[in-house]
Amino acid sequence: MEWRWWPPEHTALHEPGAEIVFEHRAGGRIFERTPQGDEIEWGEITEWEPPRRLRYRWHIATDPANATDVEIGGWYGLKKGLRGRFGMYMPPLLEALGLAEFEHNAKNNRMRAI
Repeated sequence: MEWRWWPPEHTALHEPGAEIVFEHRAGGRIFERTPQGDEIEWGEITEWEPPRRLRYRWHIATDPANATDVEIGGWYGLKKGLRGRFGMYMPPLLEALGLAEFEHNAKNNRMRAI
């Protein structure tokens, strides 16, 4: 199953209409796909254990041999500085992965870890 989650204005190829695809399974890919069908690899999922853990190798715009290993064990598993840097992307990702629940209110979105 494919899951689209990344803001469309933040792509590597800067192609209008491109989508970022996250195949949520161990061995799944994270990649960008243009409307013409061209793809660029961003990473691979190495562990998929909803709602406890997600691990992946991140190598956007670099050789996969130089990939960064990323592990998410929930929102509070992120270091404080990373929460600020990736704060706008993580809540929808954590919700879709089943790592957090949200109340979607007009004035406030509350979140709790599962």
